[in-house]
Amino acid sequence: MTLPIIAIILQAPLSLRHVSETRPLLIHSYNGSIQSTGSETVDNEYCISFAGDTMLANLGHDYSTSFLRHARDSFKYVRPLLRKCSTVIANLEGPVTKLGPKHDPLRKSPAYSFNMDPLLPYLLVDEGITHVNRANNHLLDRGGVGVSDTTYALEAADLPSFGFGMSVEEAARPLILNMRYQIGITGYSDLYSQGHLPDPQTNQSGVLPVTKEYAGLGRRLLDEHGANLRIAFVHWGENYGLVSTEMKDQAAILIKAGFDIVIGSDGSHSVQNVEIIDGKPVLFNIGNFLFQTPGRFGSSSALPYGLVVHLMLDKETGGVARLELHCTHIDNRVVYFQPRICTARQAVSLFSTLGPEIVHEKNNTFATVQLKGMWR
Repeated sequence: MTLPIIAIILQAPLSLRHVSETRPLLIHSYNGSIQSTGSETVDNEYCISFAGDTMLANLGHDYSTSFLRHARDSFKYVRPLLRKCSTVIANLEGPVTKLGPKHDPLRKSPAYSFNMDPLLPYLLVDEGITHVNRANNHLLDRGGVGVSDTTYALEAADLPSFGFGMSVEEAARPLILNMRYQIGITGYSDLYSQGHLPDPQTNQSGVLPVTKEYAGLGRRLLDEHGANLRIAFVHWGENYGLVSTEMKDQAAILIKAGFDIVIGSDGSHSVQNVEIIDGKPVLFNIGNFLFQTPGRFGSSSALPYGLVVHLMLDKETGGVARLELHCTHIDNRVVYFQPRICTARQAVSLFSTLGPEIVHEKNNTFATVQLKGMWR
């Protein structure tokens, strides 16, 4: 049956009105997983990008409006990092809805309570972001209606999301990338701040924390969908803090459950160590991507950098050929809400702190994770 095309018309602020005011509404039926076509690059590799916290066009308290004419301007200097891979997965840090701070169930300060412009998903798609993870502590900043509004806005822009749901099985529903091999990605999040477990009896959407039970559930659903490579995209950690003992324990739980790669989608707003646990790479946090608050790098010991991760897969074997970590400068007091690709000197200062598994040549703005040959 052919679905009717429904035009949506939204009144947008000038920051987003130029993107599009009428686009077709696309209805998705995920049937237990989010299906997507593969990402192909030149030569013999597939490529998937991962980006951290993304929060733009915040209608609650947008600090960037004094510096940027359009939300699109935030992408100006980092666009090259989104062009290498045709699959780009970002952490969507908050709801997409017109509902304001008074709808926050916890009545948090507007500085820490987000609602992004309903036209933002179109901009994300236009800039190359193909999927968003919603497993984070800001999922419910505008309550259940905000969750529904976000789902509607993302589907209207044809931007699939994962990492949340009204039942634990729905929240554990994986994103499946259909390449020559099946790549499965599951979203998890700490239950801090506004985090809740799903509760279908009260129509309460939620996220899944990392426990043995939920790691096992995630693995089972990935297996059911034939995933050859299993990735956990996890939102965790203290703001601008170091890797905690709890995070290390949770990473070990995920690896033991059968996940092949663990990537911290952020939570600390800063980059944290890279470790190999039982032969599997764990990137504890990749830091912010595009995040329109001033940040607190000046009052913390955290370095003012983020990472965009490029996962390169061998087309013939399906193995991981490389994990590239691309350094970005994200201190908004310095870059004025337009993150930059790091200079070579900045890259050295970051990569020298991330642990012995990092391979970095001093003139490069990116590094690789030492995989010791077992993935090829």
